[in-house]
Amino acid sequence: MDHAIRLNVPRAQAQYSKEGLLKGMFVALVLLVAVVVGLGFYRGWWSLASNSTDTTVHLNVTVDKDKLQEDKNNALEKVQHLGHQMKDKPSAPTEKSMDKAAHVLPPQSQR
Repeated sequence: MDHAIRLNVPRAQAQYSKEGLLKGMFVALVLLVAVVVGLGFYRGWWSLASNSTDTTVHLNVTVDKDKLQEDKNNALEKVQHLGHQMKDKPSAPTEKSMDKAAHVLPPQSQR
């Protein structure tokens, strides 16, 4: 006798969850782009300037490639430095390493 629980999910509900997933991914992508654009303005990677006359408005976007490259290199250096710190940091003893040490050293009562 099969005691497994079977759930019958209507096709419309399954479609709704796919749409919800895609909508969530789209919202996350829009938020990521907004954060990157805001960070770019804050860090000085790009700037906007406007020039207007009575009938037209001109917007100029200036991208500071040198500042962008400098910040990229600084971030890479920091990540590499953190990686070296983590690599050089001694790890905490694990149960397995402690078991091995217990087999190598006799108990203190036998010393």
